[in-house]
Amino acid sequence: MQRWKEGCWPPSSSRYAAGKRCLQRVSPVSRLVKASLQMNFKRLSLTDIKIDIKRVPKKKAPVAAMEAADVKGKWEKSSWGRKLIVQKRRASLNDFDRFKLMIAKIKKSGVVRQELAKLKKETAKFIFCVLQQIGLEFGNCS
Repeated sequence: MQRWKEGCWPPSSSRYAAGKRCLQRVSPVSRLVKASLQMNFKRLSLTDIKIDIKRVPKKKAPVAAMEAADVKGKWEKSSWGRKLIVQKRRASLNDFDRFKLMIAKIKKSGVVRQELAKLKKETAKFIFCVLQQIGLEFGNCS
């Protein structure tokens, strides 16, 4: 569906510059949120979350269908929703919280580094013992 919209930046052609109008591709579904809201298809993203509604519903029908389908809960469980929640949580941290987070990351990386060193040492010892068993003796396997 193509519609003319007032107030958008005019194209370079002079015949459009007088009225400051431009042609946009608009979704008919965008009218569900607000009566006067138009949304570009480029700004829309499809998800797996869907609701069953009639073709041209009144304003209460989509809201009720969204509540019945638990759209908010499904969104919060999705990876995209979780990412946005984490972004909001990180944006609300104060300086001391960011400091505590930094210290926790340092401690975690230290523990991971120690465990990785243990695994590397065990793997090297295992490979050494296997080489000794097949006849390549380099020393004592204990």
